Amino acid sequence: MNIEHPASKVCNPSNSTELATRVRNTLTTISEPTNMTAHLHSIAFEKSPQRIWQAFLGHRHILVTTWARANVYGVDFGFGSTCSYVESVVPDMDGNIAVKEAPGPSAKYWTDNGVDVSVHIRTEHMERLMDDPLLFPTVKLSESHKD
Repeated sequence: MNIEHPASKVCNPSNSTELATRVRNTLTTISEPTNMTAHLHSIAFEKSPQRIWQAFLGHRHILVTTWARANVYGVDFGFGSTCSYVESVVPDMDGNIAVKEAPGPSAKYWTDNGVDVSVHIRTEHMERLMDDPLLFPTVKLSESHKD
């Protein structure tokens, strides 16, 4: 179930009571035993469960999906060759992250050739991430190692 409301009304402080009422009403509706049963049944018998992403994306939350250990570059479609490029397509929504193995020769561990990470976050958050010294540490040579 979705609570649909225009952003202009959600962001307007004068509508907080109306919005809270809609959220409460929706929670009451989905909490009814017959509705909860129907929802759980639909999830249990979903033909493509990997497409069900129940998440609260955005400012405080992320959703990480991974193809780790899926051997995506080792897939043979019957032509005797393997994939040279694999792209994990996830919706371009704030908070979506996809992790998969990087291309390269067969390896013992899925991380041996590196890891490809697709990060979908707001521009200002990405800028802060890219500026983080722990993400890309600067290596400084000591005096004894300089030429």
